[in-house]
Amino acid sequence: MVDIIIPLGTGSKNNNDELRLFLRSIEKNGIGYRKIIVVASEIPNWLQNVTTLQMADTLKHNKDGNIIRKVLFALTAVPDITPEFVWSSDDCVLLQEFDFSTVPPIYNARNKERFPVDGSIWQRRIRRTFEFFEKRNLHLKHNFESHVPQRFPGRKLLRAMRNTDYQSDIGYGINTLFHGLLGITGGFEQKLFKVTCESEKVPVLDKVLLGYNDKGFATLKKDLFRMFPGKSKYER
Repeated sequence: MVDIIIPLGTGSKNNNDELRLFLRSIEKNGIGYRKIIVVASEIPNWLQNVTTLQMADTLKHNKDGNIIRKVLFALTAVPDITPEFVWSSDDCVLLQEFDFSTVPPIYNARNKERFPVDGSIWQRRIRRTFEFFEKRNLHLKHNFESHVPQRFPGRKLLRAMRNTDYQSDIGYGINTLFHGLLGITGGFEQKLFKVTCESEKVPVLDKVLLGYNDKGFATLKKDLFRMFPGKSKYER
């Protein structure tokens, strides 16, 4: 059994409906988990039956740094947290049975050259993460920014992060940083498990996981509420 940490960003555009749907999908399709821990600057008032922690987003231009802060805070603030934990963003749902306790490393196949020096701030952040490890003689073949639940050993991660400056500049990609520091370089490509929606085109929902961005959520929102219509035990 593992605990699940869900860090929330500041100012949901959809009244935290992404979190509602993720929690409903966990209740319906998730196994192998114990408690859910939500870390946010503003805790949704409809949440119940979860552990909640408050932490503001203080890092400008470093979204992943804010997420890392919240994950590490949960690892130290929850005294009985399970030795292994899973962290996940809220912009995904479980479409089929999903065992959180046996989640393998899941990677995104794009390598450093797919992230241009003059790209978006996120692209530059991921390139910077590759370069962080190159300076330490670890040359990663791919990144791990797959927007799916990822499982890590808590104490080992805290030790690995102790002397890692993830808050300066634009920061590093959270999953690539965690995997690299822990020496995890293999795993499975995300397309084996996940379908992604980032446009107005509705994809075939034939995988275990569905991930989406804001545009994809607008496309799928009605369908997702039809798939998960009733409140979960995590909603008042």
